[in-house]
Amino acid sequence: MLAQGAGLALDRDQEAWGGALGIDAARRFGSAQQFGVYIAGYYEERANAAESTAVQNDYKTTRFGAGTARANGDALSADGVQWNFYNNRIKRYGASGALDMRTASVDLYARVNYATYRNTNTMNQTGLRNELTSGQTSPNPNRAGNRNYDAAGVYTPVGVNPASYFRTEDVEQELFSAQLGAKAHWNGFTAALEGAYADGRFDQPSRIEAAFRGVSYGNAAQSGTATEAWGVDLSNPRSPRPVISQGAQNYVASLDRPTQLYVQQGFDYLGEKKKTLRASIGHDGDGVLRRIEIGGLYEDADRTGRSLAPDVTRYRFRT
Repeated sequence: MLAQGAGLALDRDQEAWGGALGIDAARRFGSAQQFGVYIAGYYEERANAAESTAVQNDYKTTRFGAGTARANGDALSADGVQWNFYNNRIKRYGASGALDMRTASVDLYARVNYATYRNTNTMNQTGLRNELTSGQTSPNPNRAGNRNYDAAGVYTPVGVNPASYFRTEDVEQELFSAQLGAKAHWNGFTAALEGAYADGRFDQPSRIEAAFRGVSYGNAAQSGTATEAWGVDLSNPRSPRPVISQGAQNYVASLDRPTQLYVQQGFDYLGEKKKTLRASIGHDGDGVLRRIEIGGLYEDADRTGRSLAPDVTRYRFRT
């Protein structure tokens, strides 16, 4: 028995508690202790949370025309910043059993396993994007369509756009398997036969995504030439922080700013049923060939799947 508490989830007033219970037992019996049985089972439920801060897009070179970002690891600037929060609710349970018989001439066995796993989770993201919207222009020169560098060629994007994103990624996995087998041995000769069956699935029944976007803050008047040049403090690369004016802070802090941009839904499913049959005969000797064995294997698998990409169902709101 196990009890669990997730510290971050508790700090953020989220679901944080859980626990697990497991049991197993084994026993040998029979007049010659030739039989053996084993059973086990478990059940677990738990919840946790996680959070992260990251740059919104790929890093950009601090100087225009300096080459690739990979070649300028000590002179990079961040393109926007985002804060992510994740919730997970996990439930899993399963059982297994085995029965064996072993004698001087014959071994028999049976195995069965079942397991299921479910994860109900969400992701919430808030971000600040380097963007300008209609009615605002950038004071930076146009360098082949790139207006994120100032006249001196330093990365200085203009305009800050509050944005949000939401996603569910529920997952269900299930597996059942069974095996039956026998092995006979007599005077160095052996014969074995085994059959197995497995049925499993991976299911993402409903992946829902939604995005929210605001009108970029370019200046106090929200028109004409934008003046809100901002950057990201990378002194702690694991925790980037935006550096914006007080006016921009007041603007993006309003929960009324982002409006819904789109919503979409998709799913994924993959299942497989597999049957296996194998047989072999062999002989153990004392000569040059210590063992000779010949056998055969038959396998049959039936796989099914279906998928709908969320982008296909996107409904875009008028903005």
